[in-house]
Parts: sequence; structure tokens; C-alpha cells
Amino acid sequence: MKIINTIASAALAATLVASTAMSAVAQDEINIAGVLQNTSDPFWQSIACGAQAKAAELGVKLDMFTSTNTDAAPITASFNAALLTDPDGVFVNPFNANQFVTQYGELMAAGKPVVTASGTEPAAQYKIVFSSGDTEPYIEEALKLLTVESGKMVVMGGIPGIVPLENRYKPFVEAVKAAKPGLTEIEPIYSTFDVNKAQAAVSAALIANPDLALIVASNGPDGVGAAAAVKAAGLEGKVTLIAFDAVPPEVAALKEGVITALIAQAAGGIGAAQVETLVEYIKGGHTGAVPVSTDFVGIPQKLLTKDTVDAPENAGYVYKSEC
Repeated sequence: MKIINTIASAALAATLVASTAMSAVAQDEINIAGVLQNTSDPFWQSIACGAQAKAAELGVKLDMFTSTNTDAAPITASFNAALLTDPDGVFVNPFNANQFVTQYGELMAAGKPVVTASGTEPAAQYKIVFSSGDTEPYIEEALKLLTVESGKMVVMGGIPGIVPLENRYKPFVEAVKAAKPGLTEIEPIYSTFDVNKAQAAVSAALIANPDLALIVASNGPDGVGAAAAVKAAGLEGKVTLIAFDAVPPEVAALKEGVITALIAQAAGGIGAAQVETLVEYIKGGHTGAVPVSTDFVGIPQKLLTKDTVDAPENAGYVYKSEC
């Protein structure tokens, strides 16, 4: 990681030679960059689509740099490529929040705001913009769908330690445990966002725990894998499956009744808000270093059922594989 950070810092230094402070930038001169990983997942692709639409609306130039998996090396390459465009601001969403903390500091010192999905330690970004972990907008409705009072529950966490992910699903899990004390939580499942691993793990859990009553899948791949396992076991309607996100296969399983409900993010809205946050600062006439903060802009999530998923007002919560 030290070698990777050294290379990234060198690339950054090359873009900052011309100046160390940014003055106000005219709207038609604004050039921003977005760095995303795992865009094979429609959630991340939907973020990119939202960002591109907002940039077009605001009349600014946006260059997107993406990778299709969760590995650190490809997003490092994307980040380095983004820096070579000498952007006026950058939004970056790595799974490891501190992966580019040094480079964020250098960008911010040069007057270039950085917006990210999760805060670094120590803080190095201008603002954090991502889904809110507040369950209030949907928890009451979700709990009404949980008719089970006893048995076992399993939580599927994707990869442990991903702060934006945990901030979304853990408050929901805690609310469920408080409302349903008769449920016993078993060992969580971590599939590394692999649908096949998720399906195999849930199939094994269903066999080992005949009283498994509730599955909470924290992300799209886990939701898809869990739905496949429940359907293969003939347990649709008997095992309650609440999944986060709304990738196309999850939506199909929701309509079939295999998934009870989806807690979806406004993925396009996240991308739009990240772009808007950058542009607002860049157009603000600031000079000198960008102030570092832990300010969080939370984008509300929404509960979708088979009766509401196709409602026009929920279109922004259903993810798409291409813009």
C-alpha cells in the first residue's frame, strides 16, 4: 500500500505544480472527476448515471473513472488517471475510506474539494455524501411486514468493515432485534459481494437451521443470492427476506414474493448530490485550502414492496445497469 500511495502522490503532485491555491472558477470552466469501483453492480452504475445527469444539468465537465470490481489496485489506477485531468474537484467512493487519505489532503490544500462516501481518519475530505442510516422513514412500515416473532435470523454483511454499508444496515438490524426479542441471531454471512457464495451460504444456513425465520441481506449481491437460495428450497413466503438495494434481480424476486421488501437507496440521487456539493463549493469564490470537515449529507432510503416498486415516485430508488 505504501508503494501505491507513493505513486498516487507523485501523480497528484504533477497536477498541482501550476498552483497551490484555487480561485473562483467560471461555470463553463469547471472540470470535475468521479472515481467509482464495482460498477458491474447496478448500484454503483446508478450513482455514475446520477452524477452524469447532474453535471449535464449544471453545465460542468465530468470525467468518470471506474473499475468493475472491489479490488484496491483498479480503483488506484482510476484515481491516478483522474488526477492527471487536473480536476477542480473530485468525488471518490473507495471501500477503504483511508485508501487515498494522503492524496485527499494534498488536493484540499491546493483548493480542490474532495467529496467521498465515508469519512477518513483523520478527516481529510470536504464533505461526506451518501445514504442516511436513519431508519425512521421506513422502519415502522418494515416492522409491520415482519410477522415472525421467534426463530432464528441471519444477517448478510457483504464484507465486514465497510463503513457506508454498515451505517445503512446495522441500525435496521438493531431496530429489528429490539422489536422482535424472540429472534435469535446466528453467525453472520460475508459473501464478499459474490452472488454464488451468498446463495451457497444461505442454502447451508437453511439446512442447518430449520427454524430460520428472517434473512437480512445488506446489499444487492447478497439479496440476489439469498433469494435464489430461498426459492430453490421452496421457502418463498415462509422465510422472510428483507434485502437492501434494488438491483434488477432483486426487484424481480420482490415481485415474485421471494423477497418481502427492499430498502433501497436513491443511488442516482447520491451521485447527483456528490456533484452538486463539489460544484457549489467551486463556484463559491473560495481561495486557499478547502476546509476539512466530517459534515455528512445523508440521502434518505425508502422501503419498496411489490405493491409500490413500480410507482412513478419510486423510480429513483430502482437501480439500472446503464444510463
